[in-house]
Parts: sequence; C-alpha cells; structure tokens
Amino acid sequence: MDKQSLAGIFYYGSVISSIIIFLFLVKKEKLKEVLFVGLIISSENYTLETIMLYLGYYIYPYSFPGYPDVVILSSIFFFPILGMLYYQYLSGDIAKNLFITLLFLFVNMISELIGLYTKLFIYKKGLNIGIAFLLYLGSYLFIFILKQTNKKFNFIK
Repeated sequence: MDKQSLAGIFYYGSVISSIIIFLFLVKKEKLKEVLFVGLIISSENYTLETIMLYLGYYIYPYSFPGYPDVVILSSIFFFPILGMLYYQYLSGDIAKNLFITLLFLFVNMISELIGLYTKLFIYKKGLNIGIAFLLYLGSYLFIFILKQTNKKFNFIK
C-alpha cells in the first residue's frame, strides 16, 4: 500500500473513529451545551489551521479524496470532537482536570507524531512537535476557560 492510501486511511479513520467515540461517550443531557462549544472550537480550529497553512508551517502532501476539504473536515470533526468530550468531562476537581488535560494532550500528540514523522498526513515544514504541543495546550486552556466562564455566568443553557 502506498503512502497516499495510508494517509487517506489515517485521516478518514481518525475522523470516523472520533465520531463513533463521541456518540458513545457524549452525555445526551449535555448535548446542546457540548455542541455549542464544539461550534466555537471548530471556528477557532479552522482559523488556526488556515493561518498555519497560509504561513507555511505545514502542508498537506497528498491530494487524496476530499483533499481541498481536509482542513474543513479536520476542523469540524477531529479536534472539535475531542474538545467537546474534554469540555464535558471537566469538573471542579483540580486533580481530575489535570489528568483529563494530560490524557487529551497525549491523544493529540500521538496523532501529531504519526502525522509529522511518518509524513502520512501533515508534512512538517516549519512545524515541530513543540509548536504542536503549545497549540493543543492553548486550545485546551481556551476550552477550560470557556467551561469556567459558563459555570460562572451560565451563558450556554
């Protein structure tokens, strides 16, 4: 199997598996709140991804089916689904929140390592694992702040 086929399997497999995991783990009573958060996350993620592509920090090396939409699909599905689950599982317990943050960062970093160093999905140009880590950490910090703000002001009902 060639690298382009593996890239497609990796990409679409991660999107499909994240959707399946989301459907099993999402709490139905919090679905409205979580989906609203997912919308915010996907907007933020799409903006960051577009900027990173424009600045040349990374490129998509293959034109597998759906290639022009890869940025859009990635922004709508993969990270937002993880972000919505992360938001859902945040609590008032600092130790639990730290564990959940590290767990979600670990999942993202494994995905980035596969993408960056196998060149299956993202070809590293100016992006390295340290920058990727900071981007994910910043995103999870944003989600944490969103959760704390919502807890205080209850603007997502």
